Amino acid sequence: MKKYLWLIAIIILFIIAGFILKITYNFVVQSRVNVEKAISILKDEFVPLKMKIFIDGNKISYQLKFYDLMGTNVAALNNEISGNQLFIDFYVIKIKDNFLFFPYLIYSNEIPPVMGKKIFDIYEKNYDGILFPEIYASENMNENYLKFISSIWQAIKSGNITFFSSNYNGNALHLLSNISEIDPNSVYEFVCHTSKGGIEIVKR
Repeated sequence: MKKYLWLIAIIILFIIAGFILKITYNFVVQSRVNVEKAISILKDEFVPLKMKIFIDGNKISYQLKFYDLMGTNVAALNNEISGNQLFIDFYVIKIKDNFLFFPYLIYSNEIPPVMGKKIFDIYEKNYDGILFPEIYASENMNENYLKFISSIWQAIKSGNITFFSSNYNGNALHLLSNISEIDPNSVYEFVCHTSKGGIEIVKR
């Protein structure tokens, strides 16, 4: 009897897993139907992150400010980390020949990625139950855009981004290998290029 109960339980689990996969697949397909309209709202170039850095011995103090597509400051973080080299990780997602950028981790030569500071929750906002990366807020955003970006966002956070794109990666940016060259009076902008897929650090 126990053997049959285990068999029934396994069958039920397969049915549930298949149902979830079907829902996920249908949701993704529906999202892809509206991709072109959603992407048309994106800017070819934008600055989601600006940083200031202060050095004290072997300690790096940093100030992060996050900005939306309109250039409005939407979140900030002040923190410190030990080391003399600083790294910022972005998720770079390619969809329909365009790239989306999500800063998600900060670490150093002394603090490995596994112990680094995750920063993507800092710029997350709840829109009536929909979790959305505020760096992609736009004056032209509509329901289609909101759902599309938020679905990619949830896929990143859950580790299921392959449902949306087979072309994605974590892009680690080294903010000057020689930390002594950092100017504490300057702001470092992370300029993201939607059509080219590149990220550059510009000193202001």
